[in-house]
Amino acid sequence: CWEFGSNNMTSFKSASDNDSKIIFPQGDSKIIALNKDGQVIWNSEIPGDLKSEIIIFKSTAYFVTQLPESKNSILLQGISLQTGLNSWSKTVKYDSPINFTKLLKLDTNLLLTIDNKSLLIIDPKKDSSLLTERIEPELTSNISISGKSVFFANSGNQVIEYS
Repeated sequence: CWEFGSNNMTSFKSASDNDSKIIFPQGDSKIIALNKDGQVIWNSEIPGDLKSEIIIFKSTAYFVTQLPESKNSILLQGISLQTGLNSWSKTVKYDSPINFTKLLKLDTNLLLTIDNKSLLIIDPKKDSSLLTERIEPELTSNISISGKSVFFANSGNQVIEYS
């Protein structure tokens, strides 16, 4: 049993590679990796403020940040679980100020929602957007993923499926 103390914890959850690392945000602009004994393996300064949970996919931790001066864009980033160094990034521009995002893993892709109004599916290996969809009326439920299908409800009392 061990304990790691910090004055800069956030409301975002930690993530684990289910092997030997626990990755968690510390403050708005730092991510830390701990080993199974609670020792710091690396810490990484990230550009901007963290705007999503961290998700682990293979050897990369993915998350969303936003620079204070860039209200209409976010940066989707991937950092190496081994080193904490940036291994991938993609800027996503939006037509209005972005208030919140949700990032999920969908098969071998990333699923990103912006302000419950837009859905993006991104392939980080090919650095390409596979789907960009405006949700009208807006999303009102949590997103459920089953295999390669995405389900959610919108404010028009409809259940929508993308596959």
